[in-house]
Formats: sequence, C-alpha cells, structure tokens
Amino acid sequence: MWRRWLIAVFCVSSVFLTLFGCGYHFNLSGTSLRGGLHTLAIPTVQSSSTLAGLEGDFTNIIRREFLSHSTIPIVSRKRASAVLVGKIERVDTSPLSYDIQKQTVGGTTVSYETTSLRRIRVKMSIKMVNKGTGQVLWEDHDMEEKASYTLSNDPVENQYRERAALKEIARLLAKRIYLKTVDAF
Repeated sequence: MWRRWLIAVFCVSSVFLTLFGCGYHFNLSGTSLRGGLHTLAIPTVQSSSTLAGLEGDFTNIIRREFLSHSTIPIVSRKRASAVLVGKIERVDTSPLSYDIQKQTVGGTTVSYETTSLRRIRVKMSIKMVNKGTGQVLWEDHDMEEKASYTLSNDPVENQYRERAALKEIARLLAKRIYLKTVDAF
C-alpha cells in the first residue's frame, strides 16, 4: 500500500516539476509577438489570382484568428510595431474524380466524363516585419494548403462550394500564421 502511494507521489511530483520547474511556460493566449513587439498591423493580403474577393476573405480570416486567440492589439500600419505582409502567390484547381454521363443524341448513345470532385490548392508567401527596424522577424515563401469540394450541375452552387473550400484553406493558413507570429514561451 505504501509503495503504491510513494509511486503515485513520485509520478505527480515529476509531472509538476516537468511542467513548472524550468521557468518557461507555454503561452496559448498570445500576449506578445516574436521579438517582444506588442501591436500588429495586418494589411490586406495581396493576390495575383483573378478570383474576386479572395484578398478580403483571407485578410478577414487571418485577423479573426488573432482576435479570437490573443490579446495582441490589431492596429493600423501607422500605430503598429510589427506588420504582417501576405501575398497569395498561386491558386490551382485540379479534378480529383469523374462521373460518366450518357446521353442519346440522334439515336446514338454518347458517353463523356464530367468532374465530380475538385481540389483547390493555395500557395502563399508571408512575412512579419519589425516596423521600427525593418528587420524581417520570420518569413515563409512556401505556405500551402489544399481542400476539395464536390461539383453539381448548378454553376452558382459550384462557385459557393469553391468559396467555402477557399475559406477553409484560409482558416488553416491563419492558424499556422498565428502560431509562427506569437511568442509561445
């Protein structure tokens, strides 16, 4: 009985020493940026894509990620100590699966393939710059995420599904950007 109690005390003590004994702590709330900076500007993400509204969607989702997980003030570029500069470099779509359609035309049955599932991939470059010194605190030129969406016969519905997939990609990228930007320790 005493032996089990000693083992339990030892295990609990080891866990506490491991978590709290080193002097560092993991900061999930994001109260400061890398480099000890405390205010951030997130200007509109630039894009070379022809998809309308893409820049605004990505910018809003990135800003929401910071606002919902940190206490770091998001301010104008003039008032910021750091600036997060992003650009959507490429948006690619590719078919993932096909359906076989059959149609009779003039007594002859014709078969053709239609795309039923598409993958969309976004490549983005982003960097965080210390506004006071101009020093690049971190940058990533190959940030990439992908999502897929089903297609229907309705082009408006397809456009909606594509936009939803792009917003999912933006959320995935925003989480990665947030984790690279805040001081975790």
